[in-house]
Amino acid sequence: AVPAVTAPLGLLPSASAMVATWVYLVLSGLAYVDAACMSEGIDTDGASVLAISRRCFGNGVAALFSLLFVAQMLAIVSANLVKAAELSASLLPRLPFPAAVLLAAAGFG
Repeated sequence: AVPAVTAPLGLLPSASAMVATWVYLVLSGLAYVDAACMSEGIDTDGASVLAISRRCFGNGVAALFSLLFVAQMLAIVSANLVKAAELSASLLPRLPFPAAVLLAAAGFG
């Protein structure tokens, strides 16, 4: 299914963008796993995003990567809360949307 937002562009551009996004996510996940495996046993910082980016790129870039990671996680959490609020509208049609978002946040933590 092509998302409604990208449907006017056509099937090929929409599908290409979705495939490219998933390829990027898979490759970045594999790169993180590779960096975590290569750093195993080197030091005791562990395999956090901060520790691996600090080891590979230095402190300044590691701080930037950490901020980008936090921003990415906030975007994902926000998208999930909005979707949960939309789904709850079918169960509670008279509930205002902001209240549904707060209900989803309280219900799912």
